[in-house]
Amino acid sequence: MSDKETLSPLQQQYVDIFEEHMAAEFEQKSIHDTMATMDNNPYVINIPTLRGGDNYHDVREFYEKEFIGHFPDDMKIEVISKSFNTDLLVTELVMSLSHDQEIPWLLPNVAPTNKKIAFFTIVIVIVNFKDGKVASERIYWDQASVLAQVGLIDEEKLPVNGQGCVHKLLELVKSRA
Repeated sequence: MSDKETLSPLQQQYVDIFEEHMAAEFEQKSIHDTMATMDNNPYVINIPTLRGGDNYHDVREFYEKEFIGHFPDDMKIEVISKSFNTDLLVTELVMSLSHDQEIPWLLPNVAPTNKKIAFFTIVIVIVNFKDGKVASERIYWDQASVLAQVGLIDEEKLPVNGQGCVHKLLELVKSRA
């Protein structure tokens, strides 16, 4: 069954808006088109790095200086699940990329390590909507896993599971599909 067959019209509207938002960020790499999907007083916060903004101007500046265009060409996103509640969409996904350039939103002040961050971590994106636009995004991931994969912390010496968490999640999701 496709999403369109199982979602309410409002849920489908949220999915469509968020897909348009993500396409503007990652495919079109357009700050203008990204901001067009957002309401006039949005906030965005990447919790592990505290990168983002808490008003239209600051969100736009974050997208321009730290996010849009600041991700490697090989970055991949795989959506695992979507959950809904009133004006809220929660998306669980995994990402992979090469750390071959500065990525301020993910690894602020860290020079490229040229390491592959394969399925670097499970990412949870909580999106609130207002009047048919993205009002806020709260993005969570396991920063310790990211730091271990680029060699900034020793996974063997700390209780960090790195890619193991992602592989286990994907194994469980695929075995129950």
